[in-house]
Amino acid sequence: MNTVEDYLIGSWKRNYIKRRAPDTGGGLGPKDSRVEVFYVQTPLAFVDIRRPIIDNDNNEGPPRSSLSSTEGVLAFGGVTRVENHLVHWHSCIDIDWGGDEKRMKTAWEAVSEGNPLETEDIGVFEHVGGNVWRETDHPSITLEEEWVKTGDAAGDAGSAQFLALRRGNNGLLVAVGIYWAVADADAEMPLFAGGIIDEGIWKIQICASDRSREGKALVLNGCSADWAVYANLDSGTYEIPKFRR
Repeated sequence: MNTVEDYLIGSWKRNYIKRRAPDTGGGLGPKDSRVEVFYVQTPLAFVDIRRPIIDNDNNEGPPRSSLSSTEGVLAFGGVTRVENHLVHWHSCIDIDWGGDEKRMKTAWEAVSEGNPLETEDIGVFEHVGGNVWRETDHPSITLEEEWVKTGDAAGDAGSAQFLALRRGNNGLLVAVGIYWAVADADAEMPLFAGGIIDEGIWKIQICASDRSREGKALVLNGCSADWAVYANLDSGTYEIPKFRR
């Protein structure tokens, strides 16, 4: 599979989404910024983490007592391809699949054969200015999302830095520069999170599977032998985080 276009490689956050009401021919609705999005894209593999923003002062978002709940979250990872400037995201791991081994295996095998499963997650990006890009879905244009690129592959060292590791069919860790994200549908300890590498520590900033882990150091499921470099996506510049065993 071809790598994505250079502008897409990096870490992203979403400013807002606007949606069109279903079964209407009207325009898009108001801007909605109630969901935090953390998206990391390597030259091929990606992970996307989304969860409602907690703002108890304004009575928005779930109460603190539900920090471990996955209600209202989206989290997935897989591979991205660009064809005729259309960006296609092909999920191979998804928090909503409930650790369905067969489904994940089928998705990864299709990617390996060079023919990823069909996806409805297709978008067109338009450069607004600076680090800001606007995406509309294709072909129906039922939504608009404004994205800000928060980091690229240069990282702190100046040279390109990126990494993708797979744990069988269940886990995918990606990193670009100092930003990272992981999608791991482990049966006992699912982990869908993203964050930053600060002085060698992989710190969790957002976690869709268990919010109580936010602010803590990343610990990957399994052991080092369980994780392997995916699609040669390793710049050789990362110190891998800790493992559970």
